[in-house]
Amino acid sequence: MELAPALFLSHGSPLNILADNSFSSFLRSLSSEISLPSTILVISAHHITSKLEVGISEKMETIYDFYGFPDELYRVDYKPPGNPALVDKIRNLFPGEDIISTSRGLDHGAWSVLRHLYPDQNVPVVPISMKSTWDLKLASEFSLILKELRKENVLILGSGNITHNLGRLDFANPDADVMKFASDFDNEIKLVLESGDFKRLLNPGEWGSLFREALPTIEHYFPAVMVAYSGFPGEKLKQMYEGFQHGSISMRCFGYI
Repeated sequence: MELAPALFLSHGSPLNILADNSFSSFLRSLSSEISLPSTILVISAHHITSKLEVGISEKMETIYDFYGFPDELYRVDYKPPGNPALVDKIRNLFPGEDIISTSRGLDHGAWSVLRHLYPDQNVPVVPISMKSTWDLKLASEFSLILKELRKENVLILGSGNITHNLGRLDFANPDADVMKFASDFDNEIKLVLESGDFKRLLNPGEWGSLFREALPTIEHYFPAVMVAYSGFPGEKLKQMYEGFQHGSISMRCFGYI
């Protein structure tokens, strides 16, 4: 059975949009290692709504949902085509869900990584929100159904970060020494992903204060859990990139390819 990939890609700072570093190089090379999807369904940590939303625009718009960054970033466009027909397939997968069609564009969690992955803007992209009422278990259960779209050559892309403590960020130095809480928690998640015991991802209490320090809010963690639960029997989740930026931001990436 041919399956489109399911990828969790960290996005980190919007400065990565223009950066030439090991992370952006990884993203640029990744597209050559995976099959070309018919559509990318993107789950961003920055797209949370009370009801499930799915984009139906014929052409995606660029959302500049960040502030105080160099003017050059606000002149970058990423406007790939959309795929309005995908919303009907999603409705068929979730017949009891009240799904809202939206013309919302792509926030930086989505386009900051897509700009490196598919710079020619030639692959249709559809944003789908996460519901504000979800806990981690509900998000994982949603993914167990949503992954069926991979059978139709739809790449599922989750964008967030394994650690995301902006209060501990060394903004001035992307290469700052990695803080112990960040490296410790990132390594814990790495070991869980390698073990395949994904139920542990749903129990933040297992890590106590370490989890709370790594993720004071957990919206950036949700897409990682959702991608972990997007695999099919026999698939092996692959660790694809690891590293840190600004001392407290894990840039770990993984997926099924």
